[in-house]
This record gives sequence, C-alpha cells and structure tokens, in this order.
Amino acid sequence: PLPLLLFLCSLPSKPTVAPFPLVLLVLDWLRGRKLSVRLASEKAPFFLLAAALSAVAVIVQYSPGEQHSTLRASWSDPLVGLTNLVFYLGKTLFPVNLSAFYPYPRPLAAHLPALLAQLCLLAALSALVIRSLRSTRVAAAAAGFSLAMLLPVLKLIPFGEEFARADRYTYLPSLGVAILAGIGFDRAWRSGARRARAVLIASGILCALSLAVLSAARSKVWRDTIVLFTDVLEKHPGVAVAYANMGTAYGHRGEYEKELECYRTFLRIRPRRRGIHQNVAVAYQQLGNRAALRGEEASAAAYFAREAESYRILIEEQGESARLYNLLGVALGRSGSYREAVDSLERAIILRPDDPDVYNNLGLALGYLGYLDQSREAFETSIRLAPDALEPRANLEELLQSIRPARPPRPGEHEVRPDNR
Repeated sequence: PLPLLLFLCSLPSKPTVAPFPLVLLVLDWLRGRKLSVRLASEKAPFFLLAAALSAVAVIVQYSPGEQHSTLRASWSDPLVGLTNLVFYLGKTLFPVNLSAFYPYPRPLAAHLPALLAQLCLLAALSALVIRSLRSTRVAAAAAGFSLAMLLPVLKLIPFGEEFARADRYTYLPSLGVAILAGIGFDRAWRSGARRARAVLIASGILCALSLAVLSAARSKVWRDTIVLFTDVLEKHPGVAVAYANMGTAYGHRGEYEKELECYRTFLRIRPRRRGIHQNVAVAYQQLGNRAALRGEEASAAAYFAREAESYRILIEEQGESARLYNLLGVALGRSGSYREAVDSLERAIILRPDDPDVYNNLGLALGYLGYLDQSREAFETSIRLAPDALEPRANLEELLQSIRPARPPRPGEHEVRPDNR
C-alpha cells in the first residue's frame, strides 16, 4: 500500500520517523478502533520496518570506527530522559533562551533537585491527561502523539552524544501541542460571548507577534555555523561538539589556524574522541600547501610533519589500514622524510597490494631517494593496475627521460578531505 511505501522512503532520510507506527495506533485509538487481528496485520509491516531502522541506527552509533560511538550508560539516563518531556514542553510553550544543544546535567547531584521537580510536574501533567479521558480522548491523543515522536530523542538509552537535548527535536512533537491548542481555541470561540471572543483574538495576535519577534531574533543566530555554535558556547561552555563543528566551518572558510585552535580545544575536552585527527591532518596539509606556494619551504615541511603525526595518531586509534598508511606516506614525503615515507607506503601495499595510488606514491618517494630502478618498477605496477591513470604515466615518462627523481607532488595533489566536508 502507498502509506507503507512512503514510510519506507522516509526512513533513510530521518530516523526520527521511526515512531510513526505508534502515531498510527494513537490515531486508531482516537477514532475508537479496537485491537483486532485486522488492526495488527495493518500495523505489523510498519513496526517491522521501524525495528529494522532502529537496529541499524544502534549498530552505526556503536560501531568502533564512529566518532559518536561512546557508550556512557548510566542510571541517570532514564531520569534525564523523562525530565526531557517537561523540558521540551516548556520550550514549546515558552521558546526563550534557546540553544542548538543542551549538555547533560553534570554533575548530577547539583541538578538533582531540579530534575526531581520536573518529574513531579510530569506526574501532575500525566494525571491531568488521564483525568481528561472521562470527557474526551483528544488531550490523551495529542499527548500520545508528542510522546511517540519524542521517543527516539529522549535519551532514555544513551546514543553517545554529549548533549541531552536539542531544539530541533521538538519540530514534529510540537504538533501535538499545537493541535490541542487549536482545538481548545475553537471550543472557546464556539462557546464564548462577544467579549470572550475579543479576548481570544487579542491573545492570538499577541502570541503571533511574540513568536514572530522571537523567530526573527533566533534566525540571526542560525545565520551560519560559527555564529550558531558561538551562541551555544556562550550559554553552555565546554560543549566539545560545538568546537568540532566550528572547526569544520573555519576550514570551509580557509581559516585553518582558527580551525586547528577549535580542534585543540575539542581534544582538551574529549582527548579520546576518534576521528577528529583526520580533520587536523587536513588542516595542516592546507597550511603546508599555502606555505609551499609562498616559497616558505621550512614552514611547509613543518606543517606536513604535523600532518604526518596526525595520521600516526589515527592509526593508533583506528588500527592499521592501507588508506591511513598511504596518507601517512604522502605526508611524510611532503615533509621530506622519504625513507619513512617508503616504509609507510610499503606497509600500505602489504595491507592492500592492488592499490595503484600507493604504488605511484611509492615511485615518487623512491625516486627522491635515488632508487631509480625501484621507482620505475613502482610506476609500472601502478600503470598495470590502473591503465587509464595519467599521473603514474607522466611520472614514469619524466623518470625515463631525465634519469632523475620524479617531481614532488605539487600543493593540492593527493589532497584528501574529511568525510564531513
């Protein structure tokens, strides 16, 4: 059926749609449908797809190579998750002092009274919703809709991020509150006198104007990544992910020194966070390329040496891989450490003996060391593995014609950008 197909198409785009089957059950309950075999058969495919997506999300989050795979399960997570219901309701009704991220309440003891007060408020609101069932199912259905859509982001089970809450998590769940407010407005309008309707109109206009002003002010914060995460750090200092995102934004602008400063701060906060050294290596590479273009060979070599050190750290963190040894070898070659470059590239060949790029890079390094026969052999192997590749053919032709080492890689060659750029 079409609804199932559309649900299937939506799953890869946004995992937060996984609770949609629960929303369908809420709607069936609101319409008075009773549980039956037919109802179960209708909803079973939706639940199976949602379960499959949830399993994939958990596997990806906790995979060893992921930056966000820090499992920090604690008894406090369900407590924080439950209080998030009250937090999101409050931000929906009173959208002030907003932030892209809200960190976990640490240390927990200092925040425990506030969390317990929120739990008491949650219990009181739940009692009101249950009591409303005596006259209508609308309030319970609206609450059920919001709860279902919030389930993936309540952080009842930790998913590794260092923040507990985010404003964007309320976009869909707030529809439940909006629907309930609209129904209440409609009923008040129908049953109210002329004066009461005037009050409703004035209240609606005041509310709309207030939200417009708040939205205009907030849109200035969302102008770009750097402004956004500067706002986060002003309200919640020490959120490491803000520094990581700001670093990436500075890299896109070409401000590599500021990018590196953000990454250094990130690593002071989260020294064991995997993957960030890939970004650090690329920033040093770009600085080295700039220095080389200015003719500052010593500075360029120093930047490339730091690039190589970042790849060594990545190898220690993620384990040996041909890709990382190839990148390490290229960085060492840029820094002038050709013997170390040869060792790294030969290690990459052991791990992946059919990579033509590694053989081409090895030919360059061997040529600089004066091993011309070995250099020619490496270029020929690269050409045999990738007959259409132009660079190894050009390097081999230059080697054969001049009987001298192949040219060094120009700034920008072998450039590797991180996945999130």
